[in-house]
Amino acid sequence: MTGFARSRSESADRDFVWEIRSINHRYLDIAFKLPPAMRHLETRIRETVHEVIHRGRIEISLQTYNVFSGNLDDLNRDNLDALAALMSCVHKRHPDLLPGSVSELLQWPGVVPEGSGGDGNEDLPGFRGTLDQLVVSRMDEGARLSRVIQEKLEQCLSVVSSLQQELPVIEERTRQKLERRIAEIQSEVQPERIAQEIALLLIKNDVTEELDRLQLHLGESISLLNGGGPVGRRLDFLMQELNREANTLGAKSASTAMTRASIDLKMLIEQSREQVQNLE
Repeated sequence: MTGFARSRSESADRDFVWEIRSINHRYLDIAFKLPPAMRHLETRIRETVHEVIHRGRIEISLQTYNVFSGNLDDLNRDNLDALAALMSCVHKRHPDLLPGSVSELLQWPGVVPEGSGGDGNEDLPGFRGTLDQLVVSRMDEGARLSRVIQEKLEQCLSVVSSLQQELPVIEERTRQKLERRIAEIQSEVQPERIAQEIALLLIKNDVTEELDRLQLHLGESISLLNGGGPVGRRLDFLMQELNREANTLGAKSASTAMTRASIDLKMLIEQSREQVQNLE
């Protein structure tokens, strides 16, 4: 599922701006864009994400801004003087460039002393809150997608139910068609033999089991959508099973109604499958 969250938090000496993006992906794939000094936190961030997200590509970026609230004696004078001299030299050579500001100087590594940091969540200020925002965003989209998928699946159930009601008529028409063809051959065949062959052909083309399995898989899929929790991978499997049964239904088709039902089912199942790829 797609989603986006952004937040800004503060610590004693630094501001943190988190951005987390989520896009559709079959599995869970986490990508980072962290400052070099924060890359040691990737493992902890990954573990935190795994607790609440199970599917999708998650792109996590962090920007940090030094906050200087002390006095001039707290700064690294050597680094500050060297950086200021470099910026002045660059400005003299390229006067068209805009001069650097004091706030920009303070953002350079090594100018403002690093904070002592801390343990636990102090190492990730604001991250869990941003992640929770993303989860809410994904849940909202998931609820909308679930309604769309459920509507498609209920249409499939309607197609299956209609075909089940038509099966006796389709079977009788198939029997009559076979009897007419045998009569046209004008061959002396015992009636018992003819009845036996017709029965075998009707059994071969019977789709009762396929319709029962379609109904079962559709019911389970709808139950999963209404049950909550991660359902994407289970629904992936059920979409494959539904498509297999719809293909078998088409292969055994003995009437235009059955062919039309098979086509309608495959179209609705494919539409559902595409949306299922976006679910958690």
